[in-house]
Amino acid sequence: MGEKPNRPDHANDCRGSIAGDRNHRAEAGRAPRTRSQSRPSWRAAGRLERFTTNLPGQLGTLAVRAAAGHRLLPHTADIGIEAWAVSLEGLFVEAALGLREVLFGEVEACCQESKLVSVEAEELTELLVAWLNELVYLFDVDRLVPVAFRIEQLDDTRLCARICGEQFCPDDHPVEHQVKAVTYHQAELTGQPGGWQARVYLDL
Repeated sequence: MGEKPNRPDHANDCRGSIAGDRNHRAEAGRAPRTRSQSRPSWRAAGRLERFTTNLPGQLGTLAVRAAAGHRLLPHTADIGIEAWAVSLEGLFVEAALGLREVLFGEVEACCQESKLVSVEAEELTELLVAWLNELVYLFDVDRLVPVAFRIEQLDDTRLCARICGEQFCPDDHPVEHQVKAVTYHQAELTGQPGGWQARVYLDL
């Protein structure tokens, strides 16, 4: 994966805590979740979409938009991620879950440590790409397998978030795809009736 340049740490600029999240130390001592307990949220969204397909008019559309989720997109040489959520914070979390799925599939891991990160950009779409590239960097350099994401602060140009996870172990976390970077090419982020939607592509 190669050497990564040292970058300034903006984490101390963030404010807030992870209060209200699960206790990380307690989580580390629990038995691994079964696959039925850890299925990606896009599957639940898919069930909702099938349920709402027959609802009349815009009612079905609004019900589908109320669900948060993500899915992977086929591409000529790379992989894309499409994410949607009611809130902008939820959208950034779903995109991060999509990236984790590309990296590890349905990985099972615990919250054994957490990191506070901060990224900046000139506008929202670039901020989403910068956020996902920060997660790629954390795996490449810090060997962190992310489990959960908590957005502490988010506006049009800046994001602060806490990421919890555990250290990478090849036996426990087989890598499905090596991600070089999340690209700005064809990246989209739009507000929709009832929520937000985004699409990004990964350079593998």
